[in-house]
Amino acid sequence: MLVSENEDGWLNVEGPIAYEGIGNAGCHHDYSAISIIKCRNLSGKVARGLVNYKRVERLWLWCAVFRTAMPHVISLPKLRVLDILEIKRPGHRMPSFDCAENLREFRCPSGLTDSDLAAITRAPNLVEIGAQWSHLSPVGVESILNSPSIESVDLECAGITDELVAQLSSSSRIKLLDLGNNPLSGRGLEAISQMSQLQRLDIWQTVTTANELESLASLESLEYLSLGGENEKGHIFSGDEIVPVLELIPSLRSVWLDGVSLSDAQLEELKSRYENFRS
Repeated sequence: MLVSENEDGWLNVEGPIAYEGIGNAGCHHDYSAISIIKCRNLSGKVARGLVNYKRVERLWLWCAVFRTAMPHVISLPKLRVLDILEIKRPGHRMPSFDCAENLREFRCPSGLTDSDLAAITRAPNLVEIGAQWSHLSPVGVESILNSPSIESVDLECAGITDELVAQLSSSSRIKLLDLGNNPLSGRGLEAISQMSQLQRLDIWQTVTTANELESLASLESLEYLSLGGENEKGHIFSGDEIVPVLELIPSLRSVWLDGVSLSDAQLEELKSRYENFRS
């Protein structure tokens, strides 16, 4: 177990956790953030040591975390941001996050279940949730919709279909939506276009034709858009297809066109038009 400290208040723990655990790692207990990486599995026994760190606001657990460890993780009284690489057994069910009153951001890019989401979205003040690669059903989506506070949703590579997008589109609260690399068609985009409150949207590698993107013109609050990539037939979008669509959305300030074939003239035009442009 390698232990180090950063000047910005981080305690960093790397490698297999020693027998004595992490309860007295570092030189004090007043860290604002803790990073645990490359420890293979964070068990309930090891996670109990977190109780000593009452001032931690951010946890970066870039390792597999057992569900039996989660009660100790979410009991940290000041925890605001929680990033976890993977959640797994032992432990069949995720504990309810209703005690995590200060939690604002939760992200896990590896296979959350519907029951996990039902527990996580009980956090009363959660604003941002990342659930990539989750392959959700309508039950999981409903858990997100039932949250009174979630405004940012990242469901990249989560198997989101047109039907699930139609369910999500009933929200008038979600302002940031990442649906990159999901099997969406024009029907899904039509549903998204009803979310007039959207400010940021990522639909990279989702749509079938450029014409179907035109429905996004109704998103009058949209400031950021990411799109591009190959469609299901291997077609790579061109600037001639995409630039006219962007012109239909005057509120845009930032654009990321990943995998779009652009001419030099189009590149220069887009760089001058938007505050932030990536390709």
